[in-house]
Amino acid sequence: MRSFVPERFAVIRTFREDRSSKTFLADDHLLGRENVIVRIVRKDCIHANREQLIEHFSWAVGVHHSLFATVLDAGLTKRQDLYFVREFLPSRPDCYSLNVLI
Repeated sequence: MRSFVPERFAVIRTFREDRSSKTFLADDHLLGRENVIVRIVRKDCIHANREQLIEHFSWAVGVHHSLFATVLDAGLTKRQDLYFVREFLPSRPDCYSLNVLI
């Protein structure tokens, strides 16, 4: 599992930021990918088992399916917040909607 390094991202625009999470479109310099979705969920706003969520995202990294955005990376920030990076699908706005479970 990687640690979140803010300098790896060049933020293009923020989709949403509230007390529980931040979701933004960015270029990822570490992965060499343009236009990725990054979501950071505050640790005190995760009501599920955090270790299971991290394991779930770690398992999903690199899995490709036509109906889902590919998870590219996941881990914890220095503050122990959960983050994940996934591909941006402009034709599928629901892939980054906050109405979709993490």
